Amino acid sequence: MTVFVCSSFNNPLSRIIRTCCLAFGAIFYPTLGWGFDFPESLQFHGFASQGYDWTSENNFSGDSQDEGSFHYTEIGANFSWLPLDRLQLSGQMLFRRAGETDPQSLRLDYGLLDYTMLSDEANHWGVRVGRVKNPTGFYNETRDVYFTRPSILLPQSIYPDYVRSLALSSDGFYIYGERRGDYGDFFLEGGMIYPDAANRELESAVFGSKVPGSFDSSLSDIWRLLYEWHSGEIRMAITYFQANFDYNSGHSPSFPVPGGSLRIEPWILSLQYNAERWSLTTEYSVRRVRTAGFGQSSNIDKAETYYFQGTYRILKDWEALLRYDLTFLNKNDKNGHDFAAKNPLGRPAYSRFAKDWTVGLRWNVTPQFSLGIENHRVNGTAWLPPLDNPDPYDTKRDWDLLLFIGSYRF
Repeated sequence: MTVFVCSSFNNPLSRIIRTCCLAFGAIFYPTLGWGFDFPESLQFHGFASQGYDWTSENNFSGDSQDEGSFHYTEIGANFSWLPLDRLQLSGQMLFRRAGETDPQSLRLDYGLLDYTMLSDEANHWGVRVGRVKNPTGFYNETRDVYFTRPSILLPQSIYPDYVRSLALSSDGFYIYGERRGDYGDFFLEGGMIYPDAANRELESAVFGSKVPGSFDSSLSDIWRLLYEWHSGEIRMAITYFQANFDYNSGHSPSFPVPGGSLRIEPWILSLQYNAERWSLTTEYSVRRVRTAGFGQSSNIDKAETYYFQGTYRILKDWEALLRYDLTFLNKNDKNGHDFAAKNPLGRPAYSRFAKDWTVGLRWNVTPQFSLGIENHRVNGTAWLPPLDNPDPYDTKRDWDLLLFIGSYRF
């Protein structure tokens, strides 16, 4: 298994991680094969989720119109091990299927070494190296497990699934720290990284469809400062993420677009209030997207995205959700009219925004098994997966998305 799980990123650090995975497998494969006892500090956990999607128009996670789609599956297995008091190894394998954007694939979701440099009553500081989940907003690090996110589909304004691989994790060197005191707790995370550019979702997001050539990630950085007061009653965070990519067109005669560069640079402000039975959350982002090359002059778009969300624990095991989620791919052209006028053969104006009302209900049947249902009433297609909808003019501006999920963890 470890022969192929670390091959999805193409950068120098990825090759180091791949070598470490092979070494780790060489050490533990004989142990597993010959039935030796596991170390006491070695822990295994996992989860499996199966979803059903139905849309009134457009496609989401496969061909979801008419009879709907069961093309949403996530199965994960993870481990953590403390070989030394200050050193932890952890990783997760993930099988994910989500329509054309993410066809059946097995990957290393994260795999890292975590070394604690300082730990006392008020401080905890350390470093991580490897493939680490990006510390973005409130939910990115826990988005793959249904039990640890507020809804089946996270607010797409901040956590778009059509570029999930890019946003989820990166190869890099991170520092982190916690400072606890009478005036609240502060958490700092960040580092120098190579974002994931191997998945074809990035090409489809930029060009609207799968194209020849590929993006390669360049050295980037990410930082998040999080504050919690009164054991998380109030939470606030600010995230900065600069993701840099270079595009090699592959000199394909069928796609005569020269190479170029892409920079995605979001700032995210996050705020949450937690009471005994209800929570209020909002996150706001301004995302600058800069392109250079591609046979055109340099261009900068400033996207504006945000959502307002409330959850209420009706009973001990039942929780309801209400959310309003907005995405504008250009804050200076929110209705997309200028974009459509300049690109008459490109994507329609409504592909530049999305306004989503969401209602949902979760039932935690047992601590290990949960069921969920939610309905999205969407105006616009800004976060509709391009690979599931190859002809943008076959899409509809107003559409409904109905989701069901069953999830088990151990």
